[in-house]
Amino acid sequence: MAFSGLWFEPVNKFGYVEPVATDPDYRRLGLGRAAVLEGIRRCGEFGATVAYVGLDQPFYFALGSRKLSPQNYWSKHLPS
Repeated sequence: MAFSGLWFEPVNKFGYVEPVATDPDYRRLGLGRAAVLEGIRRCGEFGATVAYVGLDQPFYFALGSRKLSPQNYWSKHLPS
């Protein structure tokens, strides 16, 4: 009862983990971990050399992720 979406970007050879969800009744059983790691493994089969996550959460650190840099968001206000 867990889900992990993983996107593979073939030009730059990376995977992106998003989203990850586990049914509250099945949390703390390792299902989310298994789903993420299987997705990363499959991206590796396609040629990914790294996988990125967009959140700074202990769950991802427990899987071996490390923080590379803070995220910045850019926006452009268009004239009305």
